[in-house]
Amino acid sequence: MQTIYVGNTLINDIALGAAQIQNIWATPPEISTLNLQYWFDTSFSASSVNWKANFGNATGSLTSTTFNSSYPPRYVMTGVSEINFSTGNPGGSGFAPRTNMVAFNTTTTSSVQNIVWYGNPGGGHFLELQISTGSGALSSNAYLKVQMVNDTGLSENPTTSSVAYDLGPISPNKWYVATLQTTGSRFSGISVWLNNVSQSFTGNGTWTTDDIYWSIGSAGGGRPFAGSIQSNLYYNSVISASAILQNLEYYKLKLAL
Repeated sequence: MQTIYVGNTLINDIALGAAQIQNIWATPPEISTLNLQYWFDTSFSASSVNWKANFGNATGSLTSTTFNSSYPPRYVMTGVSEINFSTGNPGGSGFAPRTNMVAFNTTTTSSVQNIVWYGNPGGGHFLELQISTGSGALSSNAYLKVQMVNDTGLSENPTTSSVAYDLGPISPNKWYVATLQTTGSRFSGISVWLNNVSQSFTGNGTWTTDDIYWSIGSAGGGRPFAGSIQSNLYYNSVISASAILQNLEYYKLKLAL
């Protein structure tokens, strides 16, 4: 047992097996930064400067969002609000592998809402991750939905669409970490994680994002997200399952998931 003094007070440190308790406390989880291009986190500040551009060269902007400074700090989005970056192409070519991880909650599950999307809605060919109310017996629950659109940005005419029922339902007013990964330009290379559960998709259709706009909120001004965003991480790669778990542990501590 180790003795520690705080001022003139003697504190007895407790040993837990071979580890001392102060050594356990000293190692909180950290974000995995390998291939991390962009990191938006409302814990840093309540302005666009909290886009951590040292991981890339894009610039961020905020549209019609309200900052809530109470713990955890977050941007509340309703209507056609967006958090996006659109300067340059931080992910490389439109066919490059990418990962987007977002910490969010939702205030309603009554309709389809866009969580994240990327591509060029003006020219079509973009990918969306949505909250969907599902269908049939599942209509009372909300699930993640992946959709690839190849028209002029109208979500009503998708080329390929799949609902991630295997990840389980999403409840209002709870925090989640959703991860959208793609190995390239085909829908069959897409996988989605909700917290630490994953699902892969098969399907047809190609999409391009050479003129990239990566956003959280509404795609092309439609189907807005109703809820709060705490963080957005953008990787120029498909990150490993261990990296996803490492990031999840970080947010479990931050958001009490």
